[in-house]
Amino acid sequence: MRKTIQYLASSLVLAASVVACTNLDETLYDQVASQNYYNTKEDVIRSVLRPFEHGYWSIQSRQVLNEETADQLITPTREDWWDDGGRWARLHRHKWLNTNGEAQSEYNGCYQGIMQANLVIEDLDKLSASQFGFSDSEFNNLKAQNRVLRAWLYLRLLDAFRNVPLAVSFYDTAKNSEGQVSPKTLFAFIENELKTALPMLTKKTSMGGNQNIQGQWTQAGAAALLVRLYLNAKVYIGEERFTDCANYAQKIIDGEYGSYKVAPRWDAAFDWNNETCDEVIFAFPGSAGYSHWHYKGDLYWWSVPSKASDWLKDSKNKEGSHNIKYSLRLAIIPKEKNTPLNWVCLLHVLRIILRT
Repeated sequence: MRKTIQYLASSLVLAASVVACTNLDETLYDQVASQNYYNTKEDVIRSVLRPFEHGYWSIQSRQVLNEETADQLITPTREDWWDDGGRWARLHRHKWLNTNGEAQSEYNGCYQGIMQANLVIEDLDKLSASQFGFSDSEFNNLKAQNRVLRAWLYLRLLDAFRNVPLAVSFYDTAKNSEGQVSPKTLFAFIENELKTALPMLTKKTSMGGNQNIQGQWTQAGAAALLVRLYLNAKVYIGEERFTDCANYAQKIIDGEYGSYKVAPRWDAAFDWNNETCDEVIFAFPGSAGYSHWHYKGDLYWWSVPSKASDWLKDSKNKEGSHNIKYSLRLAIIPKEKNTPLNWVCLLHVLRIILRT
């Protein structure tokens, strides 16, 4: 009888243990789960701005594709420096390989940012302004930010690849295309997103630069993307949209979308304190002590002569000696023209400035 009681007691303990092991729910104290992230106004703002950091980082791959494949800059081999298996020469000659990685970096970087933006867009659609003490206009501006950022990323993909997938949802992937969409479909999506978001965005109403809205999309920023889209429509979709391009550009010039003016110095728009420059419509905020991807690698740092801080008294240098990668390409001097070399150099510099 005693053994029977012992076996019965052991069975009950074992059964209780089995039941207990099926309940694996736990209370998290060291993490913030997605379902309870949005508790304060600051949480909403942080969420909205997170994809912008990724967008800022991603501009480096864009520089490589735009410059190495064009005709104004080149990465020449300097003895055994900057040969790198011929990768830069292949880009320059338009004979790149799928193992090069430059195109993949742009493609993957854009889609990572797009999915981050999709997450925030869908999250904010579930929230309301009153929950967090926002006015309707403030909340609409925040909701529009990632729609414009996503449109900017898709515009880069349209420019570089034309036929790409269209992903509009983070949570419901059935809403995303199963394969590539046509350039016309992507063009129409970008156009609609920008036109829808534009009136929801804030407007720069005074001179003195973007100040504390630096790095946020404004009405002029969305309009500028429409200008870029329409300017290249003939190339993208085979349709001329120059009238629309001129219309939005003129509205920016006339101040309909905010107060802007050309800076007195050509480099003011690119300076460390360009949040005070009225020529800047949109720029990611950067500082020497924090993120400054515009200064890193393939942008400013590899475009300036080595030791420029010493030889050229580059007082804006914040990261020591440069490692020059790019040089002006002078091989396109017209043979039929008796053009002095220094004028050709000047023309190339002007082209780079205007392109930027």
